[in-house]
Amino acid sequence: GIQAPGTAQAVVVPRHSRLSFPVSTVVRDQTNLAFHVHARVGRVIAEQSLYFDGTNGPAGLATALGAMAPSPGWRIPTGDAQSGASATLAVANFANVGTRVQVVLTLDNNTTVPPIPVTVPSMGIADVNLSQRVAAGTGYAINVRAPAGSPVVVELLQSWAPPASVTGWATTFGATTVAKRWAFALGRVDNTGDAQLVAVNVSGKPISVELLAYTAGDPNSPRSAPAQAVSPGKRAVFPLGANGVGTDQVVVLQSDGAIVAGRLVLGVSPSMTIGLPELP
Repeated sequence: GIQAPGTAQAVVVPRHSRLSFPVSTVVRDQTNLAFHVHARVGRVIAEQSLYFDGTNGPAGLATALGAMAPSPGWRIPTGDAQSGASATLAVANFANVGTRVQVVLTLDNNTTVPPIPVTVPSMGIADVNLSQRVAAGTGYAINVRAPAGSPVVVELLQSWAPPASVTGWATTFGATTVAKRWAFALGRVDNTGDAQLVAVNVSGKPISVELLAYTAGDPNSPRSAPAQAVSPGKRAVFPLGANGVGTDQVVVLQSDGAIVAGRLVLGVSPSMTIGLPELP
């Protein structure tokens, strides 16, 4: 159920500044927690930081911006099921009535996974262990559908441990909108590890997706990687290193149909994020 710790209410955030709330100081220890940050006056940006000390998995740190509002539809394109990877999908319901959602997984290897029905209680959270649903060695996209009158908030938490190519944690909220162009101010953190942009076709028809890499001061920019034909519901994956994308380039995924795009970095510290959509 809902809790409203007194020390976290009516807190003043001075202008042009930030405050941090160590969760363990305001809420008793428990497995699942979801947070709603509400500004009584003005507007704020809210971010979560998750620290893992290695007790129940690999050590690491994961951060993510909060979602601006619940939605009946969420899409996450960057699921990774390599050996050693583990993923949990959290669905939070902040409404006064319970709801039932469907989680649909689309795998790169054309394996079919039946839709997963999930009951989410009022003011509660439901977890879905995706590692038990997806065979090791494939990438996948996630589509969460809730009734129109029962919006939810969806977040993916993923970890990597040996024999995975990296060790650590990453988390991302899903996208609630679709667009034909998605931008990323940063493609690769450094020249080590694997970084990739991923687009999932949500248009319902075959489309073409291409990667554009912009270089400051280059009159021939952007250079494009070979376009990929993508069937409805499937993913297009663009490894940035293999396509010659440097660490100082702005990258864009564009298509001739609606897509949702994200970035997965498997380097010294893993990270996942949704791109910035270019809306009409």
